[in-house]
Amino acid sequence: MKISFFTNMRTPYRTQQIDTIAANTECEIDIYYVAQKTSTRNWKLDRTRFCSESDINTASFFNKIQTIFKIVKNSDVILLGGHEYIDYVIASIFSILLRKKQVLLCDGISAERLRKEKLSFLKKVVKRLLLKNTRAIFGNGNVTKQYFVENWSYPSKNIFNQYLTVDTKEIKKLSKESHIIKKALREKYNILPNKNVIVYCGRLVELKNIKIIIEALAEYENKDGMVFFIIGGGKEQEMYQEYAQEKGVQIVFTGFLPDPKDVYKQYFIGDCFILPSYSESWGLVINEAAAAGLPILCSTHVGASLDFVIEGENGYLFSPYDRREIKEVIHKLFYMNDIKKMGEISQRISEHWTFEDSSKSFNKLIKSIE
Repeated sequence: MKISFFTNMRTPYRTQQIDTIAANTECEIDIYYVAQKTSTRNWKLDRTRFCSESDINTASFFNKIQTIFKIVKNSDVILLGGHEYIDYVIASIFSILLRKKQVLLCDGISAERLRKEKLSFLKKVVKRLLLKNTRAIFGNGNVTKQYFVENWSYPSKNIFNQYLTVDTKEIKKLSKESHIIKKALREKYNILPNKNVIVYCGRLVELKNIKIIIEALAEYENKDGMVFFIIGGGKEQEMYQEYAQEKGVQIVFTGFLPDPKDVYKQYFIGDCFILPSYSESWGLVINEAAAAGLPILCSTHVGASLDFVIEGENGYLFSPYDRREIKEVIHKLFYMNDIKKMGEISQRISEHWTFEDSSKSFNKLIKSIE
């Protein structure tokens, strides 16, 4: 069976996921990238070992249509990375016309979309048409399943968990030396051993809602004992640095780290992880933090929260708009819980979310549509 996979761009996690799937299936998988590489995600990347890869984002519109038609015509299954790019829609339409099996891959849905979603009438009609002709969905986590079942009445039996993740094996290997790494990093960034470190990892854009963490810590009764540690950097770094200084909050930035292994090490400096996003389809940084053994403080709008945060056991959820609630969950975590035990629960959750799990689930999906 020949599968043509249309996705946006190369990423470290996708390369590992597809390689694991391809190594454990009899299917032939060809990958087609439809988006330009962004300057904010300049990762160090390897190519896949078991799949062919092609970029179709540089072709003219007319040539692109011809290229997509040929790809679909010569395929048995079309795996689409969504519906947001015109390339996906074109491939989907050709799949319908040529009667090819169509599978939708969904990396997650920002959790607030379970309650409300604003789409124009035309977009709703198009989406219903595309979903009607979708044989199965390879969707990430409970949030995806709930979204398609509750919002679009899609059959739950045709939705298979994608288990999209990161290199948890590498993180687990690093965790054997976590105390050594933690000591070295605290010395590097001049963070005293008695300080409580809250880690964030990601871009510094407004959607990530970093400012509210600074505001919550500024009002925290023991703010001098806290450090807000940000894995990342960018043009907004100076602005946040100045704002934190104005509020009397200690903040540390690593700067952009292109190698995922360097990113993984940074988690071990922390006592907990926080993700305050206004909107987040999934949040693979949650996978990373959990694998590193950190308790999780997470916005209710983050897709991964439904699978990775067990309230009061390995972390807490909060509204991304309520800094008082954020201050309260920080207090609960540090003064009413066994942080080490919570971190161990996070690790156990991550152990059931691997590339091998993704591969097994994909094979079940393929068997269901044969």
